[in-house]
Amino acid sequence: MDHAWEQTFSPASARPRPNAGAASTLESTVRQMLRHDILCGALKPDHKLRVAHLSSRYHAAGTTVREALSRLVSQGLVTREENKGFRVAPASLDDLSELTSTRKIIEREAFRLSVQAGDSAWEAEIVGKFHLLSLVVPDRDNFLEWEVPHRAFHHALLSACGNRMLLNLADRLYDLGQRYRAIMLDFDPKGGRDLIADHRALMGAALARSPDEGADLLCAHLDFTFQVIKAAWGRKP
Repeated sequence: MDHAWEQTFSPASARPRPNAGAASTLESTVRQMLRHDILCGALKPDHKLRVAHLSSRYHAAGTTVREALSRLVSQGLVTREENKGFRVAPASLDDLSELTSTRKIIEREAFRLSVQAGDSAWEAEIVGKFHLLSLVVPDRDNFLEWEVPHRAFHHALLSACGNRMLLNLADRLYDLGQRYRAIMLDFDPKGGRDLIADHRALMGAALARSPDEGADLLCAHLDFTFQVIKAAWGRKP
């Protein structure tokens, strides 16, 4: 059923709520809620996005929902077909392969620049974000709880690169990858390996000012999601 996603793991309480503010503020809030539900996997890839259902779900007018959906099209999270309406962007190995390759190019360069330019405050930020990350064990049941410190740690690694556009690209690509991490945990609920050790190694390379080692570790880390999903989809009928 098209509205079966209402029964998924993502609680309504975890999403931002609309308020009675200006129309632009309401659209932004609805867009955030939609974006949240897509990224965490509550709205599955290729799911039909019916405006009437979403209006009821998010307590917003249809025009507001349509505007929010249109903006998410430009972010690559939603697709729109003439006379067919909106859908969650589909997921595929080809898409994930391109996404992973692009992230490796962007994040490798941003990491190398950060290692060169980062100061003691940058080092302290990485250590602090890793500590928060290490307090959460990643699995399907606490995916949202894991994603917050996970995103913060990866951002900290790149944050000293000194290139705002590079960081913005890395953040946007990270968001697109979040959908696939949710899919990965469907296949591999415990994450498949010691992800805390992976991140500890990344922290170690950053603190040791080892740009080549750290960049290689980062690329291998990004490849992991692709390899898990590729293997799992290869076993599907």
